[in-house]
Amino acid sequence: MGLRRVGQSQELVALFAALALAACGAESEGSGAAGTTGVTGGMGAGVGGSGGGTLSGGMGGASGAAGQAGVGGMVAPGGEVPCDVKQLVTTYCGTCHGATPIGGAPMPLVTLADFQKDHVVASPQSGPFKGTTMKVHEIVKVRLNQEMGTAPMPPGAAMPAADLATLNAWLAGGAQGGQACNGGTGGSGGIMGGTGGMAGGGTGGTVGGMDGLTNLCDASDSYDPLVARPGETCYEFLTHGGGFEGDPFMVPIDESYNQLYYEIPWGADEVVTRFGADFDNLQVLHHWLGFETDAGTPGQVSRNVTGTTLGESAKLFGGWAVGGCNIEFPEDTGLEIADPSSGKVIMIQWHHYNFTGVQQPDASKVQVCTVPTSMRANVAGLTWLGTENFNGPFGMPPGVESKFDGTCLNETSAPITIIGWWPHMHEIGTHMYSEVIPAAGGNPMEVFSQPFKFDAQYAYITNPRIVLQPGDKIRAECTFFNSTPANVAFGQSTKQEMCYQFAFSYPAGALDKPENLSLIGATNTCWGD
Repeated sequence: MGLRRVGQSQELVALFAALALAACGAESEGSGAAGTTGVTGGMGAGVGGSGGGTLSGGMGGASGAAGQAGVGGMVAPGGEVPCDVKQLVTTYCGTCHGATPIGGAPMPLVTLADFQKDHVVASPQSGPFKGTTMKVHEIVKVRLNQEMGTAPMPPGAAMPAADLATLNAWLAGGAQGGQACNGGTGGSGGIMGGTGGMAGGGTGGTVGGMDGLTNLCDASDSYDPLVARPGETCYEFLTHGGGFEGDPFMVPIDESYNQLYYEIPWGADEVVTRFGADFDNLQVLHHWLGFETDAGTPGQVSRNVTGTTLGESAKLFGGWAVGGCNIEFPEDTGLEIADPSSGKVIMIQWHHYNFTGVQQPDASKVQVCTVPTSMRANVAGLTWLGTENFNGPFGMPPGVESKFDGTCLNETSAPITIIGWWPHMHEIGTHMYSEVIPAAGGNPMEVFSQPFKFDAQYAYITNPRIVLQPGDKIRAECTFFNSTPANVAFGQSTKQEMCYQFAFSYPAGALDKPENLSLIGATNTCWGD
């Protein structure tokens, strides 16, 4: 009823190849092949080197050679988005406003025709313009410049003044066609060496300039629907309107939280190896969270809920957000999950973000793959680190950078090993940082430091693993730049903010402190120490 067991021989579906390139930047692992030579001058015809490393062992491969610069420079006739504008739109808007928009983006911004279309403004972030019909290029100019108090776009740190000036000049002139670039400056080389295997204990290259982090979204199949591997069984939790197969959930206009409940389909004594999704309508999806909970009945569909699970003994086991990918655990580790005898049910909570102006159908499937516990040496859990306190109800002031943090103490008598991270903030989040504060004294040790983008919410595996000794603390700090005209406080809405550093660690539950109040209602949190 609403869920399906997936056989082990199903055909792979490369549904997210284009999205993976846009959202993850295609940072390859392993030995990089040389970039090809760009043929003509302009935007970029050369192709960078690729890589072939895996997560399961050995030394990281060498970087690929850089592609040679393009020469010649042929220019296409007018009627296209001008070259300099196209580059900026791709950089700042391309992930969400691609040919198939994602994450609530109401329209594509790819072709000149996209900018010249009429559009009825539906987003509440568009202030007094909501409900009016405007040219898309007029809407883009309004949002880029926060005219009449509209929320900023793109989200996050402010765009450099020179780039904004280039876009404004083109938009103010009516977004006229110009000279499109037909060639390129040559491809970049392969990005980084691959990271050594987790179970094998190999050493490896670096990702994002920091030793020991593997971005899971770099894997070539990280955006593909999950297909069971030998020894695995994969399960699907279908999004539906109450009638299951053939009855898609109708996503209401505007922002909403909606919850669907399912029976636990796996057997006793199993652990999760991977979780992900087979998405149907990415344009209206902000995120999903998977909980095991005491509340709800299998088959139940709860619409327009508040988004909190207070009083429901809800424990988070997985999720996804815009630009993110499947999460796969190392070969020696599985994630703890409730079994059928627990009396719990599975609840999938969807945060929908529909500003298309009409209800949208969605039949996405959350996917969870399991194996018997005996196949994994370590059983891990997920813990919420970070904070929900942004100066209380006052929030962070406009126009400035703000930082907020939370600290978690290992108050057990044994070591706790952290194997990975999944940071989550909203539109004005810019950076996530974590450090270990040793009980024995001395300087804190940086263990995570990565820029954050709302449309690229990646997950990471760390190697070597981080061991918290008894009495050690781990501190998670979120940095924000409030580019809006008003204070921004903690909250469920995309227009509000969150600061969560989800940590995967074993033994399962060792970091959790249910007594730490969460406004979301999750029981596996740890902050305030």
